[in-house]
Amino acid sequence: MTCTAAWANDDRKSIEATIRMYHKGADERKVELLEQAFHEKFRLMVSVDGKLNEIRRDTYLDLIELEKIGGKPRDLRIELVDITGNSAMAKAELSNEKVVFMDYLSLVKDGDHWLIISNTPHIYPRSAE
Repeated sequence: MTCTAAWANDDRKSIEATIRMYHKGADERKVELLEQAFHEKFRLMVSVDGKLNEIRRDTYLDLIELEKIGGKPRDLRIELVDITGNSAMAKAELSNEKVVFMDYLSLVKDGDHWLIISNTPHIYPRSAE
């Protein structure tokens, strides 16, 4: 393995660890994990009833802490990670028996750490199988 390939593999592992931290933080309502996974300028951009809503990091963390969102265990499947320099994008499916969150995550490398700077999810009910 070349040095470049080794760095890319390390970056991928770090990105996947950040996504798992976000997943655990949201599902278990652990604000401290979300604070570690999110960049200070994190934004959630979600469409509700055809209207695009922007939720800033502090508001998102408050909603978790107040138990308005999160707290429902979901399975995580990381479908895609694409890295170019200090920027990356990932596609992750977080799902339970009722709902699927297809998260499109943008990440930035800050020092040695990858942080989620934005999430644009598509949320839909799980179809009966």
